Amino acid sequence: MNLSKSSNEEGERSIESSRSRSVTPDTVIIKTITGDNLEDTLQDEENFITSLKKSFNERHSSDVKIKVCTKTFYAHKFILAKVSPVFNIMLCSKNWQESLQEEVTLIETEECLEHFETFLQFFYSAKINICVKSAIPILSLAEKYDVGSLKSLCTQYMVKHSRYLLVESAIKWYNLAHFLNIKEITMECFANITRNTHKLMSSEWLQLDLGLITSLLKSGDLVIESEYSLFQAILNWLHTEGRKDLYFHIEELLPLIRFSQLQKNELLLVEENSLYQDEKVKPLLDKQIQKAYRFRTLCSVPTERVLFTEEFYSPRIYLNNILGTITMCLDVSRQVVPDIVRTYVTPVPTDTLDAEWKLLTPYQSALIQGETKVQAVVLIRTQENHIIQVESSDVTICTKRDNLVMRFEISNLELSRNMAVIAKTLPK
Repeated sequence: MNLSKSSNEEGERSIESSRSRSVTPDTVIIKTITGDNLEDTLQDEENFITSLKKSFNERHSSDVKIKVCTKTFYAHKFILAKVSPVFNIMLCSKNWQESLQEEVTLIETEECLEHFETFLQFFYSAKINICVKSAIPILSLAEKYDVGSLKSLCTQYMVKHSRYLLVESAIKWYNLAHFLNIKEITMECFANITRNTHKLMSSEWLQLDLGLITSLLKSGDLVIESEYSLFQAILNWLHTEGRKDLYFHIEELLPLIRFSQLQKNELLLVEENSLYQDEKVKPLLDKQIQKAYRFRTLCSVPTERVLFTEEFYSPRIYLNNILGTITMCLDVSRQVVPDIVRTYVTPVPTDTLDAEWKLLTPYQSALIQGETKVQAVVLIRTQENHIIQVESSDVTICTKRDNLVMRFEISNLELSRNMAVIAKTLPK
C-alpha cells in the first residue's frame, strides 16, 4: 500500500479510518493537523456527578423549596424541570401559580412520603436504591411526576423479582401495575399468583376484587389442591360479610368452576350445600352438575359424537394429583441431582409401588382403548414450598407402558429445593 506525504512537512500526520463515508477495507485516509489545532475530548464525569449529587438539598444554592407534609427539601428548578415534565409545567409555566413561588407544597400518601427524599435524589444522581417494600411507592411517584427513566428502571426491577415474591406482595404489585397498565409487571405477577393460588386461599383470598377472582377462575394454570377446594374458596368469598350484589357475583363466578373435575362424592356435597337450596341459584348449579355427570359417564366412550373440548372439561394443576417428589440439592459441579425419587407405574398412584419414572393417568376411567391424553407438569418449589417455576410437557397420547421425557432449565438453582410432578389427564 502506497501512502503519499502531505505537502506540509512541519505538520503532524495522523491516520484515521473514515466513519463519515463508506470506504473500502484497503482505504487509509491521511489527515494533517497543524500543531496548534490538535483537539481531544476530556471529561470528568465521576466528579461532575459527585458534585451534582452534593447539590441536592443544598440550601444556599437552591431556588425552590419542596414541602411535603412536615418535610422540606431544597432543590433547583432547572434540574427538576429537565427530568420531570410535571415539574417543568409546575415550576416554569406562567400559567401555574407555583412557578412564581419559592416554596411549593405537594401532597403525598404516607407510603410515598417515606420514600420521597430517595425519589428526589434520583434527579441529581440517576441512581436509586430499591427493594420489594419501596418498589410500589417509588414507581407511584415516578408515574405521578412522569419520570420516564425511573419508571423504566422500576419496571425492570419488578419484572425481574416478581417471580420470587410472596403471593401477598405479588397481589400488591399486580394491582398497581394493572392500574398503571404496565403489562410486563402485570403478566409476571399474575403468573406468580396462579402458581401459588393454593396458598392465597388461606391468606388474602377474601380481600381480592371481582376482577382478579374472575381472571384466576378463567386460568387453566391455577395450582390448587383440588377443584372442590376452589369451589369452597369461592363460597367463602361470596359470603364474606358486607359482600354486595351476591347474585350478580354468583352468575359471574359459578360457571367458571370446572365441576367436571370434581369426584362423585364432591358433586353430592355440592348438591347438599345451602347455596343449592336457593331457588335463584339452583338452576345454574343444576346445569353445571349435569354437565359434570355426563362427562364422568361418557369421557371414556371412543366416539367422535361425544367431544369435551370446552375449558370446563380440562383439569387445572391439582396438588392432590402429585405422582412423586424429588428433593433437590447442588453438588460441587452445580448440577441438580435427585436425592429421593418416588414414582408410580400404575394408573392410580399408591404408597407401595416404586419404579423408574413413568407418568400415567391417575384416572383409570380416562383410558380409551388403553390410551389417554396426558400432560406432565413439574413444579419447582422453594424450601418454604413457594412455587417459583411451572413447566409443562407437550400433550401426549400415552399407554400404560409409555415413558414421557421432559427437558427444561431451572430458573434459580439457589432457591430450588424440591420438584413435584403431576400428570394432567385431558379429555380426548
